[in-house]
Amino acid sequence: MKKAILILSVFIPGLLMLGCDANDPINDLSDPGGFASNILFQPLQVQNAPINEIVECEVEYWSKDGQFTGIEFLENIALVDNINLDLKDVTFNYRYEEGELVAEDQLVRNITHNFTSFVPTKSAFVIFPDYEVPAEYLRLRWNQGNSNPEQLEAAFDPELKEIFYAGITDGLNMNQLKTILVTVNETVDEATFEGYYDNGSLTESGRTQVINGLTTIGIANLVNPSSYSYQIIHRVGLSFRITNGEGVATRSVFRSFNVN
Repeated sequence: MKKAILILSVFIPGLLMLGCDANDPINDLSDPGGFASNILFQPLQVQNAPINEIVECEVEYWSKDGQFTGIEFLENIALVDNINLDLKDVTFNYRYEEGELVAEDQLVRNITHNFTSFVPTKSAFVIFPDYEVPAEYLRLRWNQGNSNPEQLEAAFDPELKEIFYAGITDGLNMNQLKTILVTVNETVDEATFEGYYDNGSLTESGRTQVINGLTTIGIANLVNPSSYSYQIIHRVGLSFRITNGEGVATRSVFRSFNVN
């Protein structure tokens, strides 16, 4: 099952909720015992970055003992499915956006603490680590400009297909579904279709039959060939974990961006 982590999947046009970074700048996470370092990971200057781009980070840190045995530069990677398309035979816009965590606390590199990075005006050590966006995080796109509906359907994994057909079933009204299943594609006759409803409401068994009918028609025959977009986006969450002389590890907040 796809795991929602940064964003909310929706079927209602215009309703999209994007993930955002936490606001607490220091003492985000630390191991119990002893005293912890403080970390201030400044907000990134970008929300989107292309592959091979250098993303600049700024981190301030300090500790009661002034000693540091480890600075880990970490990344979390989520794959985000982003779909926005219109149906061909009825007026309906389908939107879906959901992410799945695929890499957690992946080490970018270890950073050696340097006492010369101390800035007296900040009473903290300040470092500026760079992050180069990997080429393999290139955004994948299918739209009317570079593919056809058959290629779009082939790009959907089985779970995305199930989500799509269920979303269409729940999002369309009786007349719209009738147009698709009875009038245009003739998957069932009118009497059979009307039997899927009880007092105007789709029954549980009727819903199953509608999904089966839409699956038989297929995404390629449902989508408007001049209005569709499917993207697989890498969302990168950067963080730092610093261990002080007490052996206590402290974790910064995450700062995130999407790869173009």
